[in-house]
Amino acid sequence: MQAKTLLIAALFSLLEVGGVQAHSPYFTIAEKITLPNGRPGEIRLLHGDGIFLADPIVAIAIDENRQMLGHSRASPSLALRCANGQCTVYDLEAGEVLQLDSSTFRAGPTAPAIDNGDRELNWALFEGDEWGWRAREASFLELVTGNIALASRIGFDVGWTTVAGLVAGPALRRAFRAGAPDRPVSLLARLLMGLIAIVAAAASLYLTIALSGATLELWIAAFVAGAFASQIIPMILGISTGRRKRPDKL
Repeated sequence: MQAKTLLIAALFSLLEVGGVQAHSPYFTIAEKITLPNGRPGEIRLLHGDGIFLADPIVAIAIDENRQMLGHSRASPSLALRCANGQCTVYDLEAGEVLQLDSSTFRAGPTAPAIDNGDRELNWALFEGDEWGWRAREASFLELVTGNIALASRIGFDVGWTTVAGLVAGPALRRAFRAGAPDRPVSLLARLLMGLIAIVAAAASLYLTIALSGATLELWIAAFVAGAFASQIIPMILGISTGRRKRPDKL
């Protein structure tokens, strides 16, 4: 009975810690745009709190007076690309492009200034259904462009995935290469190298997709790029070293 009581108390303690660590919604990107009526406006990405998973993100559109006109559905894989006053919002989890739909605009709450430190004000902007946007299926080129935009937003995590590929590449090569007849590679060494590669891949997969909202395609691209670089760089260095050591012809 005492053990059961202690277990329940421990679970409540963990829940309390999680609640303390939870944060209010915050902005990461704000871009000036021209609204469909020709007036100036802005698109912002507003992050909620995923706690143990990637933060859910909504895209909001506001007018020149900072009144919210549009509120997208929440997705951990929203990306934004802007040029010449026009922005494209990608929901890469759904494989869709979100476009402003002035026919469904509403007069929503007023958004605080982007540098306002009181994040509690952002709850009124984050919660709610979808309005002011319409979704359509993204083309292949748009998916590529959207993943590039997403990579720029979560560049730190994509960089770690590339590093994981740099580690996993040599480990896999050592795990499967044949040893010299007089020095065969032991089964234990192969298993150890294979385990290193699996751990590197799994850790980067969790960090990049589960915690950062990256797509599987983006993770594969970053991981393979790192593994490919791990094979090419030694070859280039070996060629350069060989050329430097070549004796001059008389």
